[in-house]
Amino acid sequence: MGFGKDPHDSCDENELKEACKAVGYAYDPHKLFKCLQSVPGRVLLTIWDLDCLCSRKRQRGDVPHVESSPKSPTAHPGRQKRHFGEAQTLGTSASTPAMSTLVLKGTTARQQLITSLKQKHGSTVAAWRRAMDPKMTGQVQFGKFMLVLEDCAFHGNVKGLWQELCNDRPAVTFKDVDQDSAKILDRFRKFLVNKYGNLVTAWDQGIDHDGVGRVDKNEFTKAYQTMEIPARNCPNSCLTRLYLL
Repeated sequence: MGFGKDPHDSCDENELKEACKAVGYAYDPHKLFKCLQSVPGRVLLTIWDLDCLCSRKRQRGDVPHVESSPKSPTAHPGRQKRHFGEAQTLGTSASTPAMSTLVLKGTTARQQLITSLKQKHGSTVAAWRRAMDPKMTGQVQFGKFMLVLEDCAFHGNVKGLWQELCNDRPAVTFKDVDQDSAKILDRFRKFLVNKYGNLVTAWDQGIDHDGVGRVDKNEFTKAYQTMEIPARNCPNSCLTRLYLL
């Protein structure tokens, strides 16, 4: 009710600042955002980041109850009425669905996988690089895959999902996990290589103009716009998602 979101939605730093301002929070919302980050550098918060005890219960397989009615799927977030500061009652009513049910209801196993990875690591790319394939072999075996999903509190059928992703192959790739994100990254990489010759030159000349070794979202957006990337390679609608990846 405070953020105007479903329990399975996420919140960025700007939305947190807006909520803090509305409820009269007297401290620095930027420091608060840093304190709530479960992983350094993560750009999105979820309801689980607000309550560590409830999160631990969820990871152990206990039933964390959240009494909430999801907003209409047709409701526009900008027009969603927000009730900042109103207390929300938590209970263990038998009619109250568990959080895992709210997250998984009406979604495919692949969508459940993507949601679980994002909640834990911020994005599917971060999950792949940090947890599934830290040695950058380009693929992950079933044993590692199962451990990562267990750590992300995935509640679906792991073996069934594995068969769906690998199709009798001995391993899965990032493209198998998140095809849409893989396509965005592949198109962006192809454009950079074609324009600059290699990724190092692309970073030095096209993205990191100040030579500090990193860029924030505003700097990335400015660089993206100056490179004049054709819409067919990476449309402007994918800009924010590309940065988050």
